Amino acid sequence: MLLFRNTRHTIVEYVLTFVENFLTRGTEDQIQVLLDNQVLHHLRLVIVEPVVSDLYLLGGQYKAVEILGNFARRSRRLRDLVIDSCEDLISLFRVLGSLADDAIVAFDASPAISAARTIGYLCFGSPPPPFDKLRPSLPILRFLINQLEPHIGERARPVIKHACLIIACLAHGEFDPINALIDDNMCPSVVMLLAHPDSEVVASVLKIVENFLKNGTENQIQVLHDNQVLQHVLEILINHDNLPPLHLRSVCRAIANIVNYRSSQIQRMVDAGIFPSIIQISINQEVGDTKYEAVYAISSAVTRGSHEQIRHLVDHGSIAALCQGLLCEGYTRRASCFQGLRGILRVGEAHKVDGVNVYTQMITENGGLARIKSQRDDRDVGEIARRLLSSYWPGEV
Repeated sequence: MLLFRNTRHTIVEYVLTFVENFLTRGTEDQIQVLLDNQVLHHLRLVIVEPVVSDLYLLGGQYKAVEILGNFARRSRRLRDLVIDSCEDLISLFRVLGSLADDAIVAFDASPAISAARTIGYLCFGSPPPPFDKLRPSLPILRFLINQLEPHIGERARPVIKHACLIIACLAHGEFDPINALIDDNMCPSVVMLLAHPDSEVVASVLKIVENFLKNGTENQIQVLHDNQVLQHVLEILINHDNLPPLHLRSVCRAIANIVNYRSSQIQRMVDAGIFPSIIQISINQEVGDTKYEAVYAISSAVTRGSHEQIRHLVDHGSIAALCQGLLCEGYTRRASCFQGLRGILRVGEAHKVDGVNVYTQMITENGGLARIKSQRDDRDVGEIARRLLSSYWPGEV
């Protein structure tokens, strides 16, 4: 460790390579020897001096922050040790910002990928580190999602995806992280990325939107709505044929999760025309994961929606979607459909026409009654099916 203090740059470079190899190949006990000899302190000393005019020294700083990131990735304990050893992390993020800038200068995504990964290693993990420690990373993340692709093209896409996953992790917190994202003017850029041609980028942006809408205050959520977030989501649903099945499932799952956490968003989705598209996706998909995720979104909205919202869903075909969903395999999937149908039938009871619950007729016409009857002896959902029959089709029990 004393060689870190050597004034010859080549010696420091060799020491950094030694630490890097030790970290890659060493056991936990062996790495602890490095920690006992204050390796994190010495790595911090390498990055604290502003030496951006000296490219050789800057290269050493780049390697030092990557090594700190690799320490952080090994475990939550080491992540916290790295964060604590670097005090306010400002010097570390200064070097990472310079590393990200080099991607444009070198017309190469590699430096930006390294910067994004290192930030990710510091942010990921549960429980998350104190946000105030990570706040200086926001300008770098904004740079990665805004300015990289115009200069290096498609090579920037993995970086944008990773940066968005980091932002989603930050948005998983409470008031302060989300407010900081708003203050740093991230929201317009995030929403615009929903129109990105790369479906993997879109999937990572949806995680930001989901966490934002689940964890933000009403005022914070309004910022996303002011940037037309649901209109962009609707465009994704309308053009879903361009999405791989995995990413279409993630869109439907995000909508379901938002509805489950925030019933206040149901009316927003009704107004934006989200549900007719989700319902059609559910009806048109073959039985499988994508169909279930769409059905789950419908069932979640029915379970948490008002009578008026549920009638809106019925008017756009939710009964057909839920009846088809009864064909899905697995207790959770079928139970979700039963729950949605029960919610619709309750609304039908409250709004009978000439004394008749018209929704029982619609469920029968869409094959739902036959499917409910066929599952009344099922060991998983049989009891649910029998209760539904006794309540709304007593002659069919």
